[in-house]
Amino acid sequence: MKHERRFLTAQTVFPVLRAATVVSGLLGTALALFLAAIGIDVLRAGLEENIPCWTAASIVGLAAVAAVSVCAYAALTIFLRLCGRLARGSAFTAQNVAAMRRIARCFLGAGAALTITVAGLTVIMGGMLLPMIYLLLLVLICLGAALLCEALGVLTERAAALQQESELTI
Repeated sequence: MKHERRFLTAQTVFPVLRAATVVSGLLGTALALFLAAIGIDVLRAGLEENIPCWTAASIVGLAAVAAVSVCAYAALTIFLRLCGRLARGSAFTAQNVAAMRRIARCFLGAGAALTITVAGLTVIMGGMLLPMIYLLLLVLICLGAALLCEALGVLTERAAALQQESELTI
């Protein structure tokens, strides 16, 4: 039988995942700082021009950036540790199940923060439909990612139980 060539081997996949996690964190930091700078500029303009809806919208937006950033950094940190455990060969453990569930909660937290943001901005800004559509799309992405992480946690939990049962049988 002919062997398939793989893009990533078992020895290279986890360092690549860890590097991608660090790069994601750096890019996320740059995006959060960029969005915060825009929010601060809008806040400043709203205060100087006495436009209450700009002021309120920028405060809601800055709070959303902060909340989503906290959730994202928590998820990335948990995932980075998970990659380290997987690289050492401990795949089906209760610790990894808990990690997947914590990552799912981080995505749910980000989705909840974005949902509250959509509600707040809808009340403040009224009929600004396009930004709301983008935020709702991000909410759906967060919910989908949370569901995926939860499902992976369930699969890991079942595999851990099967592995433990197999070890007891031997």
